[in-house]
Amino acid sequence: MAEDGPTIESLAVYDERWWKWWGTLQPEWRVGEEGKAGRFARASYPPHAREKWASLRLPGPNGLLGVVATLYWWGKVVKEKGEQKDTESWGEAVADVEWMVKGLSTMEAALGEQ
Repeated sequence: MAEDGPTIESLAVYDERWWKWWGTLQPEWRVGEEGKAGRFARASYPPHAREKWASLRLPGPNGLLGVVATLYWWGKVVKEKGEQKDTESWGEAVADVEWMVKGLSTMEAALGEQ
């Protein structure tokens, strides 16, 4: 591992592996977006039941920071040597993480009001 993150030899391999890993963190209610392998629809959030979000509630010293770090490392390499398809996939990943964080924060706020 390099001083500032892992060495990413192939953007295509990193892209594929990142989406597979991100998919393992997704709750069961997240359905895939038709025609886009490994991508998830972002139409609406489920009712704010804690169990519906359990797989993405990542407590601990790193929590969601680990997800953000993987996006940062990926984005750095995309900026340095990526092509349009790499930029688009990375941007989609950032948008998906942002969508899920917003949902998590909304859920936590709703639970705090109860």
